[in-house]
Amino acid sequence: MPQRPRGVIDLPPDWLCEIVSPGHERKDTPHLFRLLQRHQVPFYWLFWPEDRVLIAHQLADEG
Repeated sequence: MPQRPRGVIDLPPDWLCEIVSPGHERKDTPHLFRLLQRHQVPFYWLFWPEDRVLIAHQLADEG
């Protein structure tokens, strides 16, 4: 972006990394996953710092 945005940004991100909190996976993760698919975000990472686990998703042509 050539300038710092102001107000609502209507451009989807190229990448998103979620640091998953214990006990919140079932509530937050599926909803966010579908939302990112709908907005065509190409990369979505999930990170569990306590377990040192990273899962990386890449959006395919068929979704």
